[in-house]
Amino acid sequence: MSGKSEDESDCTKLLNFLNKDDDDEDDSNSCCNDNSGIICDDDNYIISLSSEIINIDLEDFPYFSKIENLNLTNLSLEEIPYSIFEFTTLKILDLSKNNISEIPSEIQNLSELKFLNLASNHIEFLPIEMFNLKNLTILDLSDNNIKEIPPEIQNLSNLEELNLGYNRIKKLPEEVYNMPGLQTIHINNNEISPTENNDKKDCSKVNGNGRCENKNSSNLYIIIGSIILGGVIVILIIVLIVFKLVKRNKSKRVREITVVSYGEAFPNKNVKMDKKEKDSKLEKEFLFQNILND
Repeated sequence: MSGKSEDESDCTKLLNFLNKDDDDEDDSNSCCNDNSGIICDDDNYIISLSSEIINIDLEDFPYFSKIENLNLTNLSLEEIPYSIFEFTTLKILDLSKNNISEIPSEIQNLSELKFLNLASNHIEFLPIEMFNLKNLTILDLSDNNIKEIPPEIQNLSNLEELNLGYNRIKKLPEEVYNMPGLQTIHINNNEISPTENNDKKDCSKVNGNGRCENKNSSNLYIIIGSIILGGVIVILIIVLIVFKLVKRNKSKRVREITVVSYGEAFPNKNVKMDKKEKDSKLEKEFLFQNILND
C-alpha cells in the first residue's frame, strides 16, 4: 500500500496508482467525475470509487482517508487486498463476482460498514471477527460454498437483510430467529430441509425454498382448508338431493294427468265427432302419452 501522504491529493495518488501522468498540477483533481466512477466531496477527497477504472494489481492500492463507497466487483480477485482494511471510513464495500475464498479477520477493522457484498465468490467459512461489524445493515453472501452459519451472527445487532441463497447450508442457527432488527433472510437454493425450521417461533422473515412456517399457523391453515372443503361438499350434496326431489315430483304430477275421451266423459250420450274433432282428440292423446313415456 502506498504511504498515507498528506502532500498528495487523492486524485494524484489514484492517477499515479493507475500509471497515468498528471502533467497539470492545477488539474490534479480532475479525476473527480461521477461519469468516470469517481466521486469526490467538496474538498476533493475521493469518497466513492468504482471498479470500472481499476484493472490492475491492487496490492499497492493507495490510501483514501475519507472514502465511503468502494466497488471492486468482477476483478478476478483471489483475496481481499489488505490495503482495504485501512479504509476505516468505508460504509459500502462491494467485492462480488470475484474468486475470493477467504475472509481475513481484519474485516472487523471496517467498523463503519453498512453494506457488505461478497456474493458470487468461493467462500466456505465465515470468521467470527466478521460479526463485530455492528453497523452492518445488509450482508450478501449468496452464491458461495458456505456450509454453516456461526451463532455469533446474532452480534450483528443492526442487520436488516441477510442473503444466504445458493450455498450449501443445511441448517440455520437458532440465533438467527432472535435478531430483532432482521427483516429478511434469503435461503433459496440451499440444502435446508423444508421441515427443518417448522418449529421456530418467528419465521416471517425467511424467504426462499426451505421456507420455514410457524407450526401453529400451518395447522390453522389446514383446519380452515378442511372446513371450507367440507362445506363445499355438503352444499353439493344438498343441491343434488333437491334436484332429484324436484325431478321426482314433476314426474309424479305428469303421471297423474288423466286422458278422458269423449265417450268416457259422456257415457250415456251418443256423441258424434267429425273427422276434425277425432284428429284433435288423437293428437292430444298422443301428446300426453309421450309426456308419460318421458
